[in-house]
Amino acid sequence: EEEKGGEAEEAEEDMLLGEDSAEEAAAPEVIEDAELDEAARKTTTFRKAAFDIDIDGLEDRPWTRPDADPSDYFNYGMMEETWRKYRQSQLELRRELQERRSRIAAAEAAKNSPPAPPR
Repeated sequence: EEEKGGEAEEAEEDMLLGEDSAEEAAAPEVIEDAELDEAARKTTTFRKAAFDIDIDGLEDRPWTRPDADPSDYFNYGMMEETWRKYRQSQLELRRELQERRSRIAAAEAAKNSPPAPPR
């Protein structure tokens, strides 16, 4: 019984010192796909460009507060309405560029594919 008490004390001491048993240290942490997906969804917010954020969908709009300085939130003299117009034009340009790239890639793929056998 004293051995068990000694082992328990050792385990408690290891835990307090942050030391893991060899088995625990050797076993890699398994992260489920669902957890990874959730983490990815949460971090994508940080990967968005300013154009991807719809200011009308924001709950907090600090630039509308009476003591706020809009230049802290908008650059180049823009305000909400001018930002909306600029954002929309940028999104349209991005969409057009993406469509153009897709057409070019499809044309390249067609050009590089072997000819179809005659019927």
